[in-house]
Amino acid sequence: MDFIKELQHFVSSLGFRRIQVEGGLLWMKEAEGQLRLIEVIPELLPGQTRVPVSRQEERILHLENQLMIRFGEKTDRLTLMLFRGMPDEKTVEGIAPYPNIWCIDKSSGRLLIYENQRADFYGMKEQLENFLSACREEELSASRRELRRMFRPVNTVLVAANVLVFVVLSMMGNVLDAEFMAQHGAMVWDAVVERGEFYRLFTSTFLHFGVEHLAQNMLILLLIGARLERIIGSPRYLAVYLGSGIAASAASLFVTLAREPYTV
Repeated sequence: MDFIKELQHFVSSLGFRRIQVEGGLLWMKEAEGQLRLIEVIPELLPGQTRVPVSRQEERILHLENQLMIRFGEKTDRLTLMLFRGMPDEKTVEGIAPYPNIWCIDKSSGRLLIYENQRADFYGMKEQLENFLSACREEELSASRRELRRMFRPVNTVLVAANVLVFVVLSMMGNVLDAEFMAQHGAMVWDAVVERGEFYRLFTSTFLHFGVEHLAQNMLILLLIGARLERIIGSPRYLAVYLGSGIAASAASLFVTLAREPYTV
């Protein structure tokens, strides 16, 4: 969900219209012989440094004066500062002298009004809190949907099978030891070609040399496998997984092990 976009829709629904200003997001509404202004200061992006609140206030006050001259009406303004999490102590200290500033914690969906800030803005406080609560619920619902999308039935079983095989083998011996892995289904040239143990083309696809090898493969499988299963369906995905695994084992047999037959 694009929070800024949703916030713009919310402000517009209250009768405010966007006006173009340099360095900020500003909405205006003419009511009861005055100009009501809502300024939005987006959260910082990685690597950005927040402009001191005093400088921000100087800029918006200059804009207010220009609007008063242009429309011939007094202004009343509310500034919404967006944060991902609670603002730090230094920022709160900078906000304290200015009553027209409210803070929004996007991560928790909370409206933060400190001691010296105005308690309401023409009945907007309750509406804004309801809006933030709805946004937070939508974000949580989206996260739950994405989690469910990530754990598709076949892909989840395949990941679990890989992990289970690794855990069992780790309890039985050293999964970094080539001889041990060869004894438990890994690819070995003479076992497959000379003794005809073709089942190793299949069993080797579930073996991993060490935790790092397993973790990397399972992370990729969770992210990409679930998406592929959604696209082509569970039966086809299972066929693709097993077929490509066996095909990769065969390629490894003739490309790598044929040249280095003692490799596991």
